Amino acid sequence: MTLKVLTFGFLVLLSYLIYWGYFEENLLIEKKYTSGDKEVIINEYGNDIIIGSPAVKIYFKKDGKTKKTKKIDVDNLKESNFL
Repeated sequence: MTLKVLTFGFLVLLSYLIYWGYFEENLLIEKKYTSGDKEVIINEYGNDIIIGSPAVKIYFKKDGKTKKTKKIDVDNLKESNFL
């Protein structure tokens, strides 16, 4: 019984970590036009502890409805400042 509970708990934790690392979206920037009818939302797509988010997803909205989405891969290469 205990082994089944531990296995189930491990699988739930592993599933959440995979979701958090590759599929979760977090708001990065939201911009509304002055007329109020158009909006652009940029979300981070996935998380990575070491190198940052591997992609961003852009939502183009008009009159509150999503007209177009675009996922863009981002190269987050961290370089040192030492010469």
